[in-house]
Amino acid sequence: MMVYPDRFRITDSQMAWIKGYVDEFEDALFAADFTHPETGKHYTEYVETDSFVNLKIIQEIAKNHEFSGQYLIKDRGEKMSIGPPWDYNLALANGDIPGFPGSWEPEGWFYPVVGHMWWERMFADSDFMQRWIDRWTELRRDLLSDEQLIADIEGTVELFGEAIERNFDRWPILGTYVWPNRNVFDTYEEEISYMRQFLLDRAQWFDGQFVDPPIFNRNGGFVPSGFELTMDGSAQDSSTSVSAFVAEGAAGRYLIPDDSSMDSAWFTQIFDDGDWASGSTGMGYERSSGYESLILTDVESGMYDGNTSIYIRLPFESHETVAIESLTLKMKYDDGFIAYLNGRRVASSLAPQWPQWNSMATTDHPDQRATEFESFSLTDFIGELHEGVNVLSIHGLNNAQNSSDLLILPRLEATYAPGAGPPPTPPPGVTIYYTLDGSDPRLTGGAVSESAQTYSAPLILAETIQVYARAWHSGHWSGPNRATFIVTETDAAHWTLF
Repeated sequence: MMVYPDRFRITDSQMAWIKGYVDEFEDALFAADFTHPETGKHYTEYVETDSFVNLKIIQEIAKNHEFSGQYLIKDRGEKMSIGPPWDYNLALANGDIPGFPGSWEPEGWFYPVVGHMWWERMFADSDFMQRWIDRWTELRRDLLSDEQLIADIEGTVELFGEAIERNFDRWPILGTYVWPNRNVFDTYEEEISYMRQFLLDRAQWFDGQFVDPPIFNRNGGFVPSGFELTMDGSAQDSSTSVSAFVAEGAAGRYLIPDDSSMDSAWFTQIFDDGDWASGSTGMGYERSSGYESLILTDVESGMYDGNTSIYIRLPFESHETVAIESLTLKMKYDDGFIAYLNGRRVASSLAPQWPQWNSMATTDHPDQRATEFESFSLTDFIGELHEGVNVLSIHGLNNAQNSSDLLILPRLEATYAPGAGPPPTPPPGVTIYYTLDGSDPRLTGGAVSESAQTYSAPLILAETIQVYARAWHSGHWSGPNRATFIVTETDAAHWTLF
């Protein structure tokens, strides 16, 4: 639909030109070699990519149902851009519509659920995905920080003022179901609280999907000559301690069941798994390519053309349990799983409600998503932890007996209150690459720049430099951290600039 010029004013030649432009863009986007075209233009030559990144972040954090229809803007001599955002009445966990599962849950990507061929194709481009990660990293430092999200909500409520009461006098819908709301609340304050918590939890879930950007011990500015710059590859709150109860490569036992004799007991803490096979995570198999570097225990011989279920038990120890503030299960999985903590079902994805020894995943989990950690909050189940030995049990599920691959790779993390718990445990295998000339250590396509250096010890600063750093882990790049350090003879951090 044409908005301006509208359909009564636009000429046939203008309409034909616009249609041709969009057709050329789609031809480039859906070309077989669309990320590195040997002939023709790259799709980014037709569109302002940053506008697509910005809009998609807003749509995803809000889990908006209605984003198939969007405004497109094409100014003379400029690329096509998308926006502004609109029609968000069924967003922010406000809708429960058949065909849009999980729209009220803070976890999970929503673009595959809603479906749109442009977005799905763009996210298949590693450079577009990296721009999305970089922009998210930037926004989380200010405009979309937890503090700013709360301030924006409270500021809007204050702006509405007495209009809130007049609104519900005119339309008395509090405490009443209005299609297609997921929840019914009796007060406006409860509605706001629910939305606020959804946004905060959603943003935290986003953070858990990406490699943490490096953190500097100082965020640029004036420093004395000889200042030691350190970079940390685990961007956790320094006031808290994060411990990996179950890390990648954790040792455990597994069984590919052949009957239902232990269906009701295998996942409990006291179950005797002494006659099960020993192995380390990740467990699975790969008959093509993609998961080889993630699999430490290959179970192809027992599962391919055999059972679609595998039972896994991973013992771990918990200490100072009363000081644990949050508990998070991170999973790389293909196709589905059910997780139990000391016998209590605590998380699942693409799994049946009533699993059996030969259950299958309810659908396929795409390979490109399976290799990225998906986070599941277990904070509500901290009370299931015991001081000392515990067991995380995983029922791994494939979606077909002849599936070409399987992957089950869990990571269980606990966050302790300030001053409690063991020292922080950063993700293993994190490498920090940095440059000192302001250039990106990541090249287009994802390779490491020749000018990038590997961080291994504090940098002694003797002259003014621009530091550009990224963390790399398991084939994925973090967002950037950039800072300019102005070296002086004395520490001028206390100066006031007018």
